[in-house]
Amino acid sequence: MIKACISIDDIRNKDVKRAYSVFKLMLKKGCRRIEVSYTNLIHGLCEAGRVDEGISLFKKMKEDDCYPTVRTYTVIIDALFENYRKFEAINLFNEMRNRGCEPNVHTHTVMIDAMCKERKFDESRRMLSEMMQKGLVPSVTTYNALIDGYCKEAMMESAQEILDLMNSNNCSPNERTYNELIWFLQKEKCAQSNVIA
Repeated sequence: MIKACISIDDIRNKDVKRAYSVFKLMLKKGCRRIEVSYTNLIHGLCEAGRVDEGISLFKKMKEDDCYPTVRTYTVIIDALFENYRKFEAINLFNEMRNRGCEPNVHTHTVMIDAMCKERKFDESRRMLSEMMQKGLVPSVTTYNALIDGYCKEAMMESAQEILDLMNSNNCSPNERTYNELIWFLQKEKCAQSNVIA
């Protein structure tokens, strides 16, 4: 019930107050609050811009004999990056690995996207290589984060390398992939027209 209530209705409507009520009710009714319950509520708090409350709840998981999953960590890492709290996000990523919770494709994608936004392309490529060496298969979203970053910095050759890597790894580009490339090429054409004029 908590999962359905929070993930379907409350998060979409950002009705975190109602989700919190259900979360507290679980304890009163003798229901064990599990990792999924915590993670869904933490996600709702982060989506509502209440990241510090999400982190506070994250720290209280141990009280219910719960431990964060890869999804729990990823939700908070993503929220920290979205709120320009890069160092906290990186520290949490390192803490996650130190505790033996291995990042998944989504976690790596969040990290790669954040690095690209910071123009740290060498680090983002290292992260991509690291995840592939661990047997994780990058998603189209992972590749798009790199292509988007390269296009925004007018690094078309690097964007093309990623597109080629995608194709060689049997990952089909989607609408976003092509839209990023179109956006860059259009921007480049406009810039050249202005120089000629």
